[in-house]
Amino acid sequence: MDHTIWLWDPVARREVTRYTGHPTERITQLCAYRPSDDRFGTAAGDDLLVTAGHDGVVLLLDPATGEGVHVMGESAGQVQGMCLFRAGGVDLLATVGLDAVVRIWDIAGGTLKFALTGHDGWIHAVCPVTVGGQVLVASGGDDGIIRLWDPLGGQLVRSMKPRDSVHTAAIEMSGGGTIYALREVRSRPEPWLAAGGDLPGVWLWDPATGRAGGWVGWEGALDNHPRCGWVRTLATYPTETGPHLLVAGYDDAVKLFTAHGQPGFTGF
Repeated sequence: MDHTIWLWDPVARREVTRYTGHPTERITQLCAYRPSDDRFGTAAGDDLLVTAGHDGVVLLLDPATGEGVHVMGESAGQVQGMCLFRAGGVDLLATVGLDAVVRIWDIAGGTLKFALTGHDGWIHAVCPVTVGGQVLVASGGDDGIIRLWDPLGGQLVRSMKPRDSVHTAAIEMSGGGTIYALREVRSRPEPWLAAGGDLPGVWLWDPATGRAGGWVGWEGALDNHPRCGWVRTLATYPTETGPHLLVAGYDDAVKLFTAHGQPGFTGF
């Protein structure tokens, strides 16, 4: 691990530049942030990079120079997940990691708003999800419980975990239920929350009620070979017929499913 960030031109398929953001530790998280003003010394409309990693530091980096422009702060452990979102007219950042804490940052102000506790074990995944017009933050990790948080008030809104014996048995047989990936699926009238990890396929939740709404990539057989394998990342892909879910994990494939669980093209 060389702790280096590469910047690429995707059209020309060439490297533009490279720089070191965290000189002593591995970088695990990276996303773009566009400030609405020049408070960080960059022109309004220019993107910054938000980086985090094993040193627990959240750093804002100017991609034009490769220089750090602001250190947001430090966690007590490695950062495993990060997401940007907007709530209440404010740009916020959520980070999670090995200290079992969900941190909510005011990214424009560069300050920590909340350090939310409740998970029992490492947290690997975090994402925003909109419920009834309210933006919440979903988190998941080693304890297999999905928690929904109010990022403006700092309160736990809901915890979600399967209650019936069939799903519980399938989770235990497939690895114990550690959650490594969360993603909002923006279907109508309300979104689903997709969860993947050491689970049988991908778990779809209704975040408004806290009820499991279905499974993607699992046929119902209680065995160790779901069609999705152990899932490590999720993404959504909009189409004219509705959102599709991209799933990737330990089965060496990328699979595409509709929001209702029907498989699409899987030849990646």
